[in-house]
Amino acid sequence: MVLGRRCHRYVDPRKLDVTEALRRIASPSFYFGLTDRWDESICLFHYWYGGDTQPFELLNNRPTKRLDISADEDELDRELADLDTVFVAGAKKIFEERLKIAGC
Repeated sequence: MVLGRRCHRYVDPRKLDVTEALRRIASPSFYFGLTDRWDESICLFHYWYGGDTQPFELLNNRPTKRLDISADEDELDRELADLDTVFVAGAKKIFEERLKIAGC
């Protein structure tokens, strides 16, 4: 999606440029958080956009449940896993740098 592709649509992995995706999220105008680091993401959000963290923002009001996936979807997950691994590792580095700057 960072590269302008629609969510849940197959894209040939050869057309996905992880370097470009990381460049885009590193832009000073691009905020992102990590769902598995929710509290820190909310802190960073308020550093980025202002305002104070409210207690309700830290509640998990949309818990998810693991859904069974089809064999086709599982194959797609394996095909894209390497790209995701590289992207997420790079995103986490950017996130950590921003947390330090924000004091979160």
